[in-house]
Amino acid sequence: MPDLTGLSHAGGPAADTGVHLIALTGADAGAVAAASDHLDTAVIPGAVATAATAPVAEYAIAVLAAGQVSLPAARVELLYFLGQVTEAAQAPAAEPGVIGCRALLPEILRVAEHCEGDTSEQVREEAADTAESALEAIDTIEASGG
Repeated sequence: MPDLTGLSHAGGPAADTGVHLIALTGADAGAVAAASDHLDTAVIPGAVATAATAPVAEYAIAVLAAGQVSLPAARVELLYFLGQVTEAAQAPAAEPGVIGCRALLPEILRVAEHCEGDTSEQVREEAADTAESALEAIDTIEASGG
């Protein structure tokens, strides 16, 4: 679990995020839906990084790589979130949270490629989209000298 002490997201202090991250590894579809909404509206609203984005992305990478996410819908959501992180990484480096997102691009690519072998077709499709987004972000950042 990431240490979000002192970090904030679009809704204020990120202390509420841990409960949602735990839900993403559980079997409660309603809790997964609430967690998905939290990621989309608070942690990375509109694909814009917050101070909490990179630590949450690191957690998402870890639980996906370790196979700790039981529901396919939760795996899809975490991959979608990581795709949003790849978009946020392309913002100017001076914006909050962007450098942390950029540093995770190779790991996002690796976990997305790993998830392309998932048993769920939806997960495989989202994994392919996320891998493509990560490659595009890496290329864009390298081309801009960033």
